[in-house]
Amino acid sequence: MAYAFQTRIELECADGFYPRSDLSTYQSDDFELRLGDLHYRDVREYAVGRNTSAGWQERRDATNDPLPVTRVWTDFLPQQEVERVVPARSDGVEFGMEALARAAVSGAEAVSAALDSLPEL
Repeated sequence: MAYAFQTRIELECADGFYPRSDLSTYQSDDFELRLGDLHYRDVREYAVGRNTSAGWQERRDATNDPLPVTRVWTDFLPQQEVERVVPARSDGVEFGMEALARAAVSGAEAVSAALDSLPEL
């Protein structure tokens, strides 16, 4: 008997893999789910992992048109770098949660004063 844990399975196909869309909420009555489907209508997946992640290599030609995805794999420990986001500072508007909580305890006027110039921005 043999076991293999956290293996990477990689498949290549010169003709390319067929993309699939997530149709799980296609006929949903939930407006937010349908709106999400609209926003991400062009997002496709080429591989799905079960108890693991899956990845694929997307390529483009010289005119930036997509080429077929010819390589997919499982990835038990995926990594993605995310750029740091620094919130903008705006004079006259309080964004600190602790300060806003203190203003809320003081009353509606204090909250209004802390956020008063937000609509103008």
